[in-house]
Amino acid sequence: MNMITIDPGLREMGVAGWKGGQLETCTLLRGEQDTSIRDVPASQKMALEFSGWLRGVLDVEDPRSYAGKFVHEKMVHYSSNPQANVDDLFQLVGINHACLAPYQEAEVKAVTPGQWSNQVPKKINHKRLRVRLNEKEEARLDKDLESIRSSDQEHVLDAICIGLYNLNRLHRQ
Repeated sequence: MNMITIDPGLREMGVAGWKGGQLETCTLLRGEQDTSIRDVPASQKMALEFSGWLRGVLDVEDPRSYAGKFVHEKMVHYSSNPQANVDDLFQLVGINHACLAPYQEAEVKAVTPGQWSNQVPKKINHKRLRVRLNEKEEARLDKDLESIRSSDQEHVLDAICIGLYNLNRLHRQ
């Protein structure tokens, strides 16, 4: 993989792996799955899930040598949103840091939700992404989404949109 795109969340994280500008894999990571580590902070749980997934995707024992590119959604606090919780923002920053800090050789890029979505509602971008994928990528997406409930797919679809945006494929005419 030469690019990993990430849509972080407090309990779930959408991730997608790209090789040569093509979607190779995507999934939803849940930091709460391992109940044997209850006293571990959410950021460390998510980092463990991420590291395990990355190890499998890269097919290496120690993924810290990964020298590709990470593109993640940058945390933004919208003061106009009355439901916005600043504490959640700090937790998300911690999760991003715990997940990405070990990969010293990698390039890390952050994009805001407004950048990658082009201020278009997510549901529209999620429909649009299917048009932007080739047949092989769409088949891969369908296969990877089979094991994820439709109500839980938003983070994965966002991670793919972030990748398409980074590849200048999301907002083409």
